[in-house]
Amino acid sequence: MLEQVTTYISNSQITDVSHINSDITIELGEIKVWISSSWRLESEGTIRIGNDNLVESLSHEDYKEDYNESVAFVKECLYNSTIIEVKYSDFQELTLTLSSGFTFRSFQAYGNDAENFQLYTTKQRYLVYPDKVELEDLGPFYKG
Repeated sequence: MLEQVTTYISNSQITDVSHINSDITIELGEIKVWISSSWRLESEGTIRIGNDNLVESLSHEDYKEDYNESVAFVKECLYNSTIIEVKYSDFQELTLTLSSGFTFRSFQAYGNDAENFQLYTTKQRYLVYPDKVELEDLGPFYKG
């Protein structure tokens, strides 16, 4: 089932990015990917920003402007990019290679009980855990 999840994400264009802090939601048209594990953006082998940077900025009122600039940077890096490669490693690391030249990487830091990410389609939700993938029917009233 993991292969089905990564196929949904592959070769998709990012149409929106929201809820950017310790977690992040990436929209691919009607598909949404909610990443609740640690994440970072890299380019040319260097970490450019990660969720820890944003959480730290949020906890200090003096850094509100830094937080807003960081959120804008993340959106700029991701928005309208096409996901050209998707990998999910044995170490529960989701790696999205983007047409913008950035790499988005999420990694499990909370143990086997927490999901790494969730993928929402029109009527289903895939919960990707370190050792399994669960599929839930969202029912006829789900509006995304």
